[in-house]
Amino acid sequence: MADGAKLSCDALACSDVVNAWWSSSGNEVIFLRQEGWGNSQLGMYRWQLGADEAIRAFATDDLLFGCQAQARYLICAHEASTQPRRIVRLDPNTGVMTPIYDPNPEVGRWRFGTVERLEWKSELGTETFGDLVLPPDHRPGERYPLIISTYSSKGFLRGGTGDEYPVQAFASRGYAVLSFNRPRTVGFTPSARTSVDVNRNALTGWSDRKNVHSALEEGIRLLVSRGIVDESRIGVTGLSEGSAIALWATFYSDLIAATAISSCCTSEVGNMACRGLSMRANSGDTGIPVCWSGTPNSGSKLPLNITSAD
Repeated sequence: MADGAKLSCDALACSDVVNAWWSSSGNEVIFLRQEGWGNSQLGMYRWQLGADEAIRAFATDDLLFGCQAQARYLICAHEASTQPRRIVRLDPNTGVMTPIYDPNPEVGRWRFGTVERLEWKSELGTETFGDLVLPPDHRPGERYPLIISTYSSKGFLRGGTGDEYPVQAFASRGYAVLSFNRPRTVGFTPSARTSVDVNRNALTGWSDRKNVHSALEEGIRLLVSRGIVDESRIGVTGLSEGSAIALWATFYSDLIAATAISSCCTSEVGNMACRGLSMRANSGDTGIPVCWSGTPNSGSKLPLNITSAD
């Protein structure tokens, strides 16, 4: 406060906060938080200074970001599964949105595939979600080849993280598409105090990678059991973490028939070339074997410690 006093909201609803603003009255805080199944939703809350609880105004599956306060409204960027990014005026009390600027007004004439939000769990019980997109002219009972995009499924379904594998274009060509949202890492434990702790926990026994793969396979089995997907024609795609997901599935799953990947995130040689000593130090701290044992001034060549890299 202005006098240096601190007021804290210790309610569960005040955790996982994405962004916060002062209300126009100045005596309460408006904030967005992640919530719902696998943190798939955004909830808008109001917290009266000093109150024991925060009050939820609304929740949405849509994506809101970059919001700025304007009088009693918020001006935000908004996306939904079939709504590209636009600027809206949001009433934080009701969730009512009024478009201010839409850079893609022709979207109303586009023919999208049907989108269904799915929820399931990994073998460890981790909540996972994704969006199933079917061809615009799909017929009930027909099984489709499946393409999986990774690793975030929030907002407009462009083409997975990196926008490199176009979801709706695939659906329009007769594919079913599962936009798979990576579950929360298992590295978050009570003892984890830093990001290095979280990553080290996740790497121990490849526990996080195995859990993500389990979530992916459970999602595939869900679609097969519903008679939607031809289990002999399943492909997985990805960029960065999505590439790691796709590679792991290719090596360790009998369900994957085809893989298309972009650049990844765990090549020690590539990371050293692009990101240097800080990446090497971070990798070593989290338990990833490092491939360079040289010093910053050891010359232009990078000596490789192949044993460590293996």
